[in-house]
Amino acid sequence: DDLKAKSESLASQIRAGEVGIRPFKADCFASLDAPVDGKVAFMFSGQGSQYVGMGSDLAMAFPEARAVWDQAASHKRTGKLRLDKLSFPPTAFDQVDFGAQTPTLTEMQHAQPALAQLGLLSQLGLQADMAAGHSFGEIMALHLAGVMDSDTALTVAAERGALMAKAAGNTKGAMLAVQTDSATIAPVLKKIGQGLVLANDNGPDQVVLSGAQDIVEQARVECETLGLKAR
Repeated sequence: DDLKAKSESLASQIRAGEVGIRPFKADCFASLDAPVDGKVAFMFSGQGSQYVGMGSDLAMAFPEARAVWDQAASHKRTGKLRLDKLSFPPTAFDQVDFGAQTPTLTEMQHAQPALAQLGLLSQLGLQADMAAGHSFGEIMALHLAGVMDSDTALTVAAERGALMAKAAGNTKGAMLAVQTDSATIAPVLKKIGQGLVLANDNGPDQVVLSGAQDIVEQARVECETLGLKAR
């Protein structure tokens, strides 16, 4: 029903000319056997990109990907977290359990690095000439660059999460991603005042605000009033 509703909505927008359609160009894909000019870069995303079941298809199909989850399960720091059970939890049969699965996975101390994907790419012979990481992703970029091995990367990831959770203490904090630039969000910061900060200026299309939960909720409402998408 959800897919049908969204499909009908999209179709009506196309008929009304509200959504543009660009013709597909098959020549944008090169043959896998063709030589590739230039260099290859890997970009690792930050915290909050995780979702339940992420990488499960690779783990089921490739031993190289599955081995990384086994490593995390037996690791001295991440073993007790059982990242495999957080990422691939048993099927939820009620909305309460289902709703709790993703927030639990995305907690700081439960963020799972992309080691499985890297192991598989290495087996396929795809090597990066350079790497970059946004926020938490810098750990994986450093691992790929040879600064730390996989065991150390898991240790650093777990330690980082534990320290950030400890720093939060009893304060119920929150973050708000807003699709705008720092100049546009400045009036919101000024209006709400002390307690709300510009935590990340990610780029011209996204900033992240941070503060106590009630203050961040005020910011979310204010952003929606201004027509800014906030999550």
